[in-house]
Amino acid sequence: MNLTTAIQQLETSMSVNESITPEPILRLGLGFMASKTLLSAVELNIFTVLARGGRDRASIAAEVGLHPKIFRRLPRRPGVAEPAEPRR
Repeated sequence: MNLTTAIQQLETSMSVNESITPEPILRLGLGFMASKTLLSAVELNIFTVLARGGRDRASIAAEVGLHPKIFRRLPRRPGVAEPAEPRR
């Protein structure tokens, strides 16, 4: 089978109404980012520190060895105090 034949078969196998979207690739990428965030939190022992409770983000960041600006990029957790952000 040559390339032209393969392309023709592909075109006829696709419905005219079927649209090709980037959604499956985007879902895969977002899933990868979420799993990397979780793995990073585990490696940094963030869940152990959070289990102790009663801390603000800056003290958690200091304990796990992260700069507070980097720590702010992690997903928010209910119950962790947030310092007020200055308005720009």
